[in-house]
Amino acid sequence: MPLRCMICKLKVNLGVHLFLWYACCLPPVALTAQSPDVLEHWQNLQLRNMSDEIEQNATNWPRERYWQYRLLHAGTLALLHPSEKNYENFDWVRANFKKEDVDAALESFAKLEGALLELADGSEWSGFWQLLQSYKLARKAYEDDNASGLAQLMYGLHLVIFGVVPDKYQWLMRITGTTGDVVTGTKMLKGALNANNAMVSVLAEYALLLTQVYLLEKTPDRSLSLSDDTFMDRYLAAQCYSKMHEGSMALEEMQKARAFLSDENHFASFYYTLGELYLWKGDYARAIIAYHDFLKLRSQGKYVKDVYFKIALCHWFRKESKEMERYIALAKESGGTQTEADKNADYYLKTDKWPARKLFEARFAFDGGYFTSALQKLKQLDINNLSDNDQVEYWYRLGRLHQATEKYGQAVGAFRRCIDLQGDTQGLYFAPNSWLQMGYIYRENNEEEKAMECFEQVLAYKDHPYAFSLQRKANIAMKRCN
Repeated sequence: MPLRCMICKLKVNLGVHLFLWYACCLPPVALTAQSPDVLEHWQNLQLRNMSDEIEQNATNWPRERYWQYRLLHAGTLALLHPSEKNYENFDWVRANFKKEDVDAALESFAKLEGALLELADGSEWSGFWQLLQSYKLARKAYEDDNASGLAQLMYGLHLVIFGVVPDKYQWLMRITGTTGDVVTGTKMLKGALNANNAMVSVLAEYALLLTQVYLLEKTPDRSLSLSDDTFMDRYLAAQCYSKMHEGSMALEEMQKARAFLSDENHFASFYYTLGELYLWKGDYARAIIAYHDFLKLRSQGKYVKDVYFKIALCHWFRKESKEMERYIALAKESGGTQTEADKNADYYLKTDKWPARKLFEARFAFDGGYFTSALQKLKQLDINNLSDNDQVEYWYRLGRLHQATEKYGQAVGAFRRCIDLQGDTQGLYFAPNSWLQMGYIYRENNEEEKAMECFEQVLAYKDHPYAFSLQRKANIAMKRCN
């Protein structure tokens, strides 16, 4: 469905969800002395304190600012703790907010917040239409005042969101009158960094960090940082480090973030990230604990199948066969396949034979940036005794390790070997990702013609669990080359 494709990478975790809300909820007037306290409460997910602060200033703040924070609080509460009561509270706030005269930027925020709630609840078409309305309001706000930091931030965010729509859904963009462009959206976000409003500048920095790390696959600019001692800064820093294969740094940030959590504000996605980081490190006992903490908070829906599958893998790595079989059975009967992680888990659960254990372990070690450990695990394998699919994966993993350690010639050789071995085999993502990574290597070496050829090859592979994300990355990379 186009809805899920449009924003799946921008709502991978709660941190990204909350950031989008935070980034859109910006007062167009100067800050009062009370505003930073409310924002600090939000950054630390102290929602009761935030609510108290808002109500204490109900008569002191301009009405527009009051409703901004009411919307932010109600939406965050509904996402953190989905319940009929919290959904009704959000609907009440939004209904009363509409009765007052507000500008297009704030209306856009309200629509975006509603869209994300609908999408999180699985109502894709309803979420899409609210997202579309939010986009049009953001565009109007920018057309009315393109020098406004708030307008730049709002419209820039929407250009980024709609800029990741795959080619096969461009017809929907045309008939709805929407356009997307990650590169242009990023430039607008950079413009918002220099806004007179301090909030706009900080949130533009958040937006650029996430865009650069999640969509552009690049190390963030050195001028961008997450230095505040708040839950949100530490959690988003952990997300960035994990995406950049720096698992040890990500774990440090997660431990700092964990100090801010309580029974009031903890949430499932935090423990999913923690489980992944321990899995990558090879600390399977702690990974199992973190994944179970996730399941205590979310027993159905997104990532549940993947979590049960990962618990099974942890027991497999620990050579605990009975527990492994138990969680394989739970993984098969639990959760859905909405996310790419769940689809990948489902793919393995439906196969009779998994990859060699050391291949799996090497994959996770690489994801966490433990390159020496990953290479050691690959060296323990006898490639001649591997299955055909395992040989394909072996050369892909070796290529990624050479690439990460800047041995680019060896990386390209390994990637080409992977592509040749996979041939026309369907269901595997190793060949298309090899083309993508070679494209990155050629682009960094200023060989843009070769890079473009590689990126175009990625689009030819459509039947594998990561088809959308790899095609999205290839499309963005081609635009950057142009």
